[in-house]
Amino acid sequence: MMNQNEKEEVKSLWKKCFNDSDEFIELYFSKRYTDEINMAIYEDGKVISALQMIPYKISLRGETINASYISGASTDPDYRNRGAMAKLLSDTHKKMYEEDLLLSFLIPAEEWLIAYYSKFGYNSIFFSKYIEQQNKNLVVDTSLNIEISDTINENVYNYLSEKMLSITCAVQHSFEDFSVVMEDIKLAGGNIAVASRNETICGVTFAVPVDDKVAIKAIIADSIEVRDSLFAKSMELFNAKTVIYRTFKGENLSPYGMARVINLDSLLSVWAKINPDRFMTFYVSDDKDIPQNNGLFVVDNGHSYHYVDIVEAYESGEESVVNELTKLYGKLDDGSSTDLSPIKVEEYSINKVVKLLFNDLYPYMSLMMD
Repeated sequence: MMNQNEKEEVKSLWKKCFNDSDEFIELYFSKRYTDEINMAIYEDGKVISALQMIPYKISLRGETINASYISGASTDPDYRNRGAMAKLLSDTHKKMYEEDLLLSFLIPAEEWLIAYYSKFGYNSIFFSKYIEQQNKNLVVDTSLNIEISDTINENVYNYLSEKMLSITCAVQHSFEDFSVVMEDIKLAGGNIAVASRNETICGVTFAVPVDDKVAIKAIIADSIEVRDSLFAKSMELFNAKTVIYRTFKGENLSPYGMARVINLDSLLSVWAKINPDRFMTFYVSDDKDIPQNNGLFVVDNGHSYHYVDIVEAYESGEESVVNELTKLYGKLDDGSSTDLSPIKVEEYSINKVVKLLFNDLYPYMSLMMD
């Protein structure tokens, strides 16, 4: 159900649920929100729960998948604990599947929401930690040319896009998306610093002042020296002695973002392609929102296969699959399905599957206006 005032109703709900500035809300609803990406639950003739499905692409070792970022998930306080968000997420997952999306991802606003979203098939795959760095510890390259700007031009975008695509697994931003992000950065009093050497860009930071520090919202640089030089420039501009930035590498990382499989067939096909030497088999039976994700899955020689059960897999005629299954579970003497009854294929919940597929990819995500 939709009405002509849905945008204004969702905006009112946002104001009721989040503590964002009027300027940010106006930016979001003028540049991010559309009725086409909005999902809503109505009760008593009004929107009581809503979220937006913002389209993104995620790169995976040279491959790219279509995904959707869940933003603004909220329920009117007067209607909470009635199952509205559960229904909204279920409806959203079904719509994402219909739109041929492979993955849904989000950033829980509070730690307790990690357990909440896990009930709907999500699992933490983005991990990070904050690092603080003092000005005195920076290694600055004085030969760099560093310019400050509050807009993204084509050259900067091309550099950022190329660098982001080189990351093993990363959420990619379009030019339009970067432009909206810059509007958000400007609202916070920030800017971007662009480092170049011999007129070739070699680093970019997105920075905003926070109290007596500089918060680096994203840093892409060719070297540690370029990164430190950009940090030093930002500290100089904002009269700060410390920068704080997020890293997705190292030890003692904490959960940052979560994801859920939307189309396991298609996602596993991509995963098999980037892992041609891997063999894997597992069974899924608990995806109530998207039952098409249930069944027996086999990855072998860069290909993925989906069967109803182990019987169908053995009887598929795929020689390599049957050979690998035989190594694991034994050979069928007479081809009868009764021989397969003792076989117990490892069963994964749908939220464990996403962890399985992304565990060694160390996904990167930044500039989500969270």
